[in-house]
Amino acid sequence: MPVVRCSTHHQINVIPCDQLAVVDVALDALAAMFGQARAEERAAFLPYYPIGYPDYEGSLAAVEAMAGVGVDGFEIGMPFSDPLADGPTIQAATQAALANGVTVSRCLEAVREGVEKEEAEAIKAKLEEQGATVELK
Repeated sequence: MPVVRCSTHHQINVIPCDQLAVVDVALDALAAMFGQARAEERAAFLPYYPIGYPDYEGSLAAVEAMAGVGVDGFEIGMPFSDPLADGPTIQAATQAALANGVTVSRCLEAVREGVEKEEAEAIKAKLEEQGATVELK
């Protein structure tokens, strides 16, 4: 993957061209979400939740529960070792997640699992609209 150095000497990963379509889809989804909220004359609700707090499975259950009550989207937190600017609550949750062994890879896995589940549920709903009986396993 190409790497660019900025003036502070931090490395910034550049998105490869073959992944730009994924970025376009994500941006379209965000635009649609904010457009829906705007059409309903309300603010969009996007709660922050760190993966790995109180533990990995518990964090997935919390995100799923929030999705079940109709939040517009999520900001998924990836724990890191120095979250001082985020305040004491997020600091404590992040430290607990790190203590639970959560890594960036594990966070990305959680997002992938969530997307796959959401896609499966959307397909199930479409099939049921057409009269099919579907059971997700």
